[in-house]
Amino acid sequence: MNNIATSALAWGFPVLLGFIFTPFILKYIGKDAYGIQVLIISVAGYLALLDFGLNGAGTKYLAEFNAQKDIKSIQDLLGTTLTAYTILGFIGALVIWFISPWLCVSVFSVPNLLVNESISAFRIGGLGFFLSMITWWYTAIPTGLQRFDIFNWISIAFGVLNTVGNFLAAYLGYGLIGIIISGIVANIIAIILYAIYTRKILVSVKIRYSFKWYMFKKTMSFGIYMIVFSFFAIIFAQLDKTIIGIMLGTTVLTYYVIPLSVSSINQQVNGKIMQILFPKASEIYALYDIHRLKSLFKRSFNMSVIVGLLISIPLITFSFPILKFWISIDMAMHAHFTMIILVAAFFLAGIIPYSIITGMGFPKYYTYSSIISGVCGLIFYLLLIKPFGAGGAAAAKLISILMTVFFYIYISRKHLDIKAVDLMKIAYPTISIACIIGISFYFISDFISNLFYLFLFSSIADIIFITFVWILGIVNEEEKQKILVFLRIKTVIERNTKNK
Repeated sequence: MNNIATSALAWGFPVLLGFIFTPFILKYIGKDAYGIQVLIISVAGYLALLDFGLNGAGTKYLAEFNAQKDIKSIQDLLGTTLTAYTILGFIGALVIWFISPWLCVSVFSVPNLLVNESISAFRIGGLGFFLSMITWWYTAIPTGLQRFDIFNWISIAFGVLNTVGNFLAAYLGYGLIGIIISGIVANIIAIILYAIYTRKILVSVKIRYSFKWYMFKKTMSFGIYMIVFSFFAIIFAQLDKTIIGIMLGTTVLTYYVIPLSVSSINQQVNGKIMQILFPKASEIYALYDIHRLKSLFKRSFNMSVIVGLLISIPLITFSFPILKFWISIDMAMHAHFTMIILVAAFFLAGIIPYSIITGMGFPKYYTYSSIISGVCGLIFYLLLIKPFGAGGAAAAKLISILMTVFFYIYISRKHLDIKAVDLMKIAYPTISIACIIGISFYFISDFISNLFYLFLFSSIADIIFITFVWILGIVNEEEKQKILVFLRIKTVIERNTKNK
């Protein structure tokens, strides 16, 4: 429960800051510059394919070697992967430097007045990509040693520095280039923090650049499925924004990205909370206890549905006032319907506990699912974006995610004998409650006149939802007891801290 709480905090606090500062950043730099920033991130996302699955392999083998107290193998693993990440990061930075003029002039619909600034921002972003690769290498160390506390707290620090830095750069008039530089500064600080904590948790290990061919082959053999998964996952994650940037321009891209940033909260929360299932499922599967795995899958699915709906109810019901009071009436007029579709899409994306299947030793299904979502995404983005704009992109994403959900339902039946009807029985009562509450509150959304009332009615809707879920027994007794025990422990800790 503590891992879940810190994981949720690691995600939630930077997102909260983003929610606060995004309207100001958008105001100070404008829709076109904001859209260009998104495109820079998208291009860096494509080049993240240079990871070659080494992060996942590094996490796995570090955990394995640490359990065996094999210091030499740990040193070979970290030295080899550090060398690989440094070289690949440098290659990615060079690629971004040389293709920047072509991207800004020939590929993306960048306004003429912003072309030169965009080229400079892309090139500076290349340095940011290099630093991101080093940061990404470091993340495998605390996660491989199951020190999620370190990983989560550094993630919080990075998120805060990045968001506040972006705001300050925009506010002080440094524009798009200032925002990109603030991200570089945040990356440098994150690397320093990781380096400090790595020395503390790997006291007997000396990390230096090296290259051991046997270790490289070992990590690549595990990472082969993750390479294909990353390829399609990254394409799926960035393709919508790229196609909008090419076909419709940076202003429309901003109308899509703003609701996307809010809607993706759903999947991010469930992803953070459920990340602890991977090692748990691996442990249970090693004992061949399929009954426990089946129970874990169903309970995790139930909790994911509850958490997903807790987020989705206010986001769907009050989509128009959220965008109106958060950004502007113009944003609400153009993007509220897009936001509704995206919230539904990310709700579905977050409810299936995929990591349990992977923890059972089937990483290939990650690969297959990413291929399905990537191919479906490409087809429907090309079909729907041009005629329907941002709403078409949202609909295409929803269709792609639905295909992935259907695939994992099939896999769940194959390996855990969990049928689609079993999952429907679990989800039906919770979804019914959410629909009734959402429809009831929708009719008062026109009376919301400011952010205070928006927050008030959203909170009331969620409180009613949680009350019914609790009273009707949708959260079982064991889960209730764990939640209550956790809350009591937190209360005692806070009380003792105050007394000191």
